[in-house]
Amino acid sequence: MRTPARMEDLRHVDTGLSPAERDDARREGLRQKSIAALGDRWLLDQKHAPQRGTYDKHGVRVA
Repeated sequence: MRTPARMEDLRHVDTGLSPAERDDARREGLRQKSIAALGDRWLLDQKHAPQRGTYDKHGVRVA
């Protein structure tokens, strides 16, 4: 792999990755970008996690 020249179109630089790996990297980048855009509105954000403690069989927090 070589370092691309300044102002070179990066879509045409040989990275040594297979097409499947390039697609996976692109998809992961889009995923991270989406999560960053959503912020704390993202479903799996830490603020949506249940509180620590003891719960009864109905899922109601006891302590």
